[in-house]
Amino acid sequence: MKKKFRSYRSLQWKLVIIYLMLILLAMEIVGVYLIKSFQDYQFKNLADYLEYQAKSLSFILKDNIKDGKNIKTILYLYMSPDSQLKYIYVLDKEGRIIQGTDYRNGRIISPLVFQALSFSKTLKPIKDDEKNTMDYAYPVRSGQGDVEAVVYMGASMDRTLKTINDVKVILFSATVIAVLITIVLGFILARTITEPIKEITNKAEALANGDFDQVIKVRADDEIGRLANMFNYLTGRLRRTLDEIAREKSKAEGILMNMSDGVIAASKDGTIQVINGAARSMLSGYPVSEGDNAFDMIKELTGQTMAFEDLSVNNKMVFKTSNGVFNAHFAQFKGDRDETEGFVVVIHDITEQQKLDSMRKQFVADVSHELRTPLTTIKSYVETLMSDDIDDNARNRFLQVVNKEVDRMVRLVKDLLLLSNLDSNKYAMKKETIDLKKMLTDVVSNMRLLAYNKSQQLYTKFCEEDITVEGDADKLEQVFINVINNSIKYTPNNGKIEISAALVGDKAIVTITDNGIGIPREDIEKVFERFYRVDKARSRELGGAGLGLSICKEIVSAHKGTIEIESELNRGTSVRICLPSS
Repeated sequence: MKKKFRSYRSLQWKLVIIYLMLILLAMEIVGVYLIKSFQDYQFKNLADYLEYQAKSLSFILKDNIKDGKNIKTILYLYMSPDSQLKYIYVLDKEGRIIQGTDYRNGRIISPLVFQALSFSKTLKPIKDDEKNTMDYAYPVRSGQGDVEAVVYMGASMDRTLKTINDVKVILFSATVIAVLITIVLGFILARTITEPIKEITNKAEALANGDFDQVIKVRADDEIGRLANMFNYLTGRLRRTLDEIAREKSKAEGILMNMSDGVIAASKDGTIQVINGAARSMLSGYPVSEGDNAFDMIKELTGQTMAFEDLSVNNKMVFKTSNGVFNAHFAQFKGDRDETEGFVVVIHDITEQQKLDSMRKQFVADVSHELRTPLTTIKSYVETLMSDDIDDNARNRFLQVVNKEVDRMVRLVKDLLLLSNLDSNKYAMKKETIDLKKMLTDVVSNMRLLAYNKSQQLYTKFCEEDITVEGDADKLEQVFINVINNSIKYTPNNGKIEISAALVGDKAIVTITDNGIGIPREDIEKVFERFYRVDKARSRELGGAGLGLSICKEIVSAHKGTIEIESELNRGTSVRICLPSS
């Protein structure tokens, strides 16, 4: 049984399997490409057919849209037995079904209908895998070009899918036949290669047992024959080679094991001879020890295949592990005969350097993006103002837009300057005793107009005790205004916002709770990052630059407090600000 198992691990089987895998891979790639191309072709034909039918019906209905009887007759003409159409509806401008080929009524709400009503130039059919149909909508326009109705139709994909499945069966059958032929040819080819190799293997086994008189008969002047010649030459050189290998073992004993940088010494073939503790710690996610191959380690860490000859060109490399980012430097070392016998890898930890560089690049990109938008607007309006053919009213409107964008840039620069001062501790806090309940009452009073415009209700819920804190009144007021303003922005009309204040031990706790759109769980920890927005498009529409909560956190931290957020998507958000009471 063991001998039979070994036969399956022989080179002959490996060659057959590799040959078979190559054929299978080729057939698979070709098959996938052909099926994908054929499938795309079939669906494109169905889409073209659907678009043609919709446009044709739209043209016919152009003069019959007001005649309900004619519409129904026309629709059933399109539903012939040979037609692939499954249903047809004629919709009014509200998406309600005027007439159809079945008993469905009501409205059809679909992106296709909205695009058709707006006469989008990108109208394309949409596949509905659940109903196994392809749907399409096309506008019916009057002679003046106005959209009067929408043709909405669906075609069955059964015929198309059956054709595709038939092609798959044909390709599968061809693959099975090719595999059978490949197995037969593979065995014939492998046998011509493996028989001479078996002889060389038996001779090598005898040589390993100490019999150096082994000689192989050379039968052909091919690769196998040259291998036999080299084996015969190897026999005479083996003893001298063994002496050289013994001397190689004395290398790389001088590496300092207690360096803070990681150090690995390896031979030319990549076999690791020495590795210090720092290197083991840095590569803890990839356990490595003496005897392992350094080139395999490099490939595992970086995905880059290297050889010893490459080290003279690529002597530096950056890689990542679970412990951070590291920079590896390669240097060759020489032996007693001044011959290069291996190389040393010195590993430096550059995790913090990479993190700071990444943060700097991201910050510059975010600032550039925020400044580019108002600058682009200002430039376009100023160029318009420079033209002569513009009236005074338009000029005033343009100047108001320019002024608004300049104010936006000024606010952004002020926020960035404030953050910079808070980061570098250059901001001088004006400490005073603050009546927290009075401050919150004043802030809520000032914010009521914004809430009133959205029919929102602002509630306050304060404890009976007096609550005082030490700090900068202007900055703390800015924090509360910013948080409450966010609640108003991201709470729908008729929403509710509650501002509560309580004294818990030596902490003053202010909580702003709303029933707004909420924040996804994965974004809660990121909202305090600079320029981060949960919904970028909506935040810019509402005027946000993504700095408000960052400033709030820095101000609260400067007052030795904390700010936390709890939120559930579409259920609301609660912001909890904790400050030391005085």
